[in-house]
Amino acid sequence: MGLLWIGEADGVASIIDLAPQLQRLGREIPLALRCLCAAGSGLDALAEGLHEDDPDSLRLSIEAWSPIASAHALATCDLVLLPGQTPAHASRLIAALWAGRFAVCHSSPYYEALGEFAWVGNDLAEGIRWALSHPEEVLARLDRAQDYVGRVHAPAAVARGWIEIFRKIA
Repeated sequence: MGLLWIGEADGVASIIDLAPQLQRLGREIPLALRCLCAAGSGLDALAEGLHEDDPDSLRLSIEAWSPIASAHALATCDLVLLPGQTPAHASRLIAALWAGRFAVCHSSPYYEALGEFAWVGNDLAEGIRWALSHPEEVLARLDRAQDYVGRVHAPAAVARGWIEIFRKIA
């Protein structure tokens, strides 16, 4: 199962906190976690520790974030992980849904209406299990998400919103 986390230095702690859960789940289901973030984020120490502790339970790869790396990672992952609660997660959830990827997320006030299209809860390992055992519901949520994101968050929709704002001001 290919998992993806895209984040910044301030979100690394949430991945480090999540790693033991993923390791336990990785003993049941083969897991590979691809992390896209800035260099020097602190994940290197986690990767070394995982490799020494139980190298087969969770394969962790770390790459520098770039728009191209992000697009490729979204196109090739199975699930997107959004641990913690940062405002940036709303845009990462939109990107995942727009790419047709299901997200497993901690509860966050920043998701608003987007939360109905993902698995949202406290135990992300349970969310991964849920996604694997409910493929029809995952596909139904992604189908609804594609429609919603296209209507509300796609660049053309956002541009229309800004045009309306400026028309009201003028």
